[in-house]
Amino acid sequence: MENLLSTCAQWIHAPQAAGVALVLATLGILATTYWTTHVQSVRDLSRGLDGEQTEPPHVPYAVPWLRNTLAFVWDTEGFVVKMQKRFGMTTPFRMGVAGESYVYVPAGSEFMGALMRKSIRDVNNKKAVMRALRDQFGVPAGDLPIWALDESGFGAKPAPGFEDWPPERRPYHSQHRDFQAFLAGGAALDAMTAKFVECYTRQLLLPPLGGQIRNNGGENDSATDWIEVPDLYAFWRRDMFRAAVHALCGSHIFDVCPDFTDQFWAYDDALSVLLKRVPPWLAPARYAARTKAVESVRRWQASARAKFDWHDQAAVEADWEPIYGARIMRARQVMWRQIGQSETGSAATDLGMIWAANSNIIPASFWALLHVVLSPNVTARVRAEVEASISAADTKSLDIGLLCSKPLLNSVYLEALRYSVASTVGRNAASPDRPVRLGPGGNWAMATGTSTTLIAFSWFGGHDATFWNAGPGGRYPVDAFWAERFLAYPDDPSSGPLAAATTAATGNGGGEDKNDIKGRGERTVEDDRTATVVTAGTQGHWYPYGGGSTHCPGRFFAKQELIAALAVLLMNFDVEITDVSAATAAQCDRRYFPLGAMPPDRKIPARIRRRAATILN
Repeated sequence: MENLLSTCAQWIHAPQAAGVALVLATLGILATTYWTTHVQSVRDLSRGLDGEQTEPPHVPYAVPWLRNTLAFVWDTEGFVVKMQKRFGMTTPFRMGVAGESYVYVPAGSEFMGALMRKSIRDVNNKKAVMRALRDQFGVPAGDLPIWALDESGFGAKPAPGFEDWPPERRPYHSQHRDFQAFLAGGAALDAMTAKFVECYTRQLLLPPLGGQIRNNGGENDSATDWIEVPDLYAFWRRDMFRAAVHALCGSHIFDVCPDFTDQFWAYDDALSVLLKRVPPWLAPARYAARTKAVESVRRWQASARAKFDWHDQAAVEADWEPIYGARIMRARQVMWRQIGQSETGSAATDLGMIWAANSNIIPASFWALLHVVLSPNVTARVRAEVEASISAADTKSLDIGLLCSKPLLNSVYLEALRYSVASTVGRNAASPDRPVRLGPGGNWAMATGTSTTLIAFSWFGGHDATFWNAGPGGRYPVDAFWAERFLAYPDDPSSGPLAAATTAATGNGGGEDKNDIKGRGERTVEDDRTATVVTAGTQGHWYPYGGGSTHCPGRFFAKQELIAALAVLLMNFDVEITDVSAATAAQCDRRYFPLGAMPPDRKIPARIRRRAATILN
């Protein structure tokens, strides 16, 4: 009987013992893996810092197949900050995320600056483009080979080995050619900006703002002229988006898809989940938002094809017309037919175009607006620059070229991008036998094959406290918006964007100014007229549009869009923040890190009223 009970007890406890053994074995594997990767990481770090040519240290991990995925995906910004503390601000490091190998590229001229100077023969962003087409824009699997098989490059002359590659199978070159022709300057860009200003002005004239007929300061003025705006960013985003899409795609898209504005921002909110490749069954609403946005663009394209007369050469060559909008969009429809992309694929890639034209500049321009109106001094100086840019031929319109040359407005534009943009730059070695080496003396072998992606986030370069000028006494740290950060004043040796300027002027790395510039009071309109916009020396730290051969082609329109929108609103309306504490406490919403410019993390209420002196068309 005792033997029987003993046997039964062994049967009962055997699974528990096996479970304990399994747990101990698993913990042993995890501990061994972490210790091994930690030792290798320390060894590689030591070699690199000693000047040896070596791979960057790998972030230690415990789970072989998972590596650093959870920590990186859960809090990308926090993960990078932690690794910067571990390895140093100027040390690259390797990591494994979602089964792929990445190398983080630090800010600075020897790293990010050097990477952007490399030829497309050395590095390219094709792998990043393929991820965006698939995960971000929802291009169907059947269309992806059109892009994946094209190794002929961007240039008019195909890459070696692809000299006989059919022109109709070169989407990268076709797209690059059209971008350069219709977005880099000239009549096509001017027409886009003019349409943006026209539409944005018209949006502002709609009720409730446009319903005001009394001018402040006039004899009919009263407190009721003020219109309460509970969320200034929502107000700004709505009107800017509609005007920008009108300028890019024409007015017909809103005839076909009247709810496209709301659909687009719902899609934009879903991107952080889509790019992490969360399975659709775990996030059905996010995938549905992308599908709805793509379908709206597809319906617009289908309707446009039916309405547009491709035999009308004047319409085909027009810089802008209402059905397809800007000339670049008509060129893209021709390209889709040539490369054989499906209707859904064409709609998805055009959604990408719309996203690129709006996702960065609208949030960034809001920060410019907010920090300008928070300072009466800066508001007055900005208005003075706008007044000096009114067209001599038409006193109700702006000379955009002159407007975009004004020093303070340029500095506000540059600072808005530095302050708010957290974009991702990805590069891969173009050839497995041409390793990419960066750093002092090229000692870090950043990528020894095409499978490793070099990745950088503009946020860290833009917020490097050791690099950027914080002003006299450190009054304007990198997490503050400083409208004059990119201006050099002839009477102020401590001015300009670089920290070196403050060090040279104070002699103590940012203390009291030897020249007592701090005591001179606020800047004036006269000061701004003598100021010089400075971006020299910021390469590798300021790159909100990426850089190199894949520099964002829409950056010229984006600059004109931001400055023009700010000018039109401020010249025609007074904007008053009604909750200054909320405005000053507002930060960039990290949920959008690292997808580009980040909007505010809270609602900022304001009130707006029409001004007496306006330049509305």
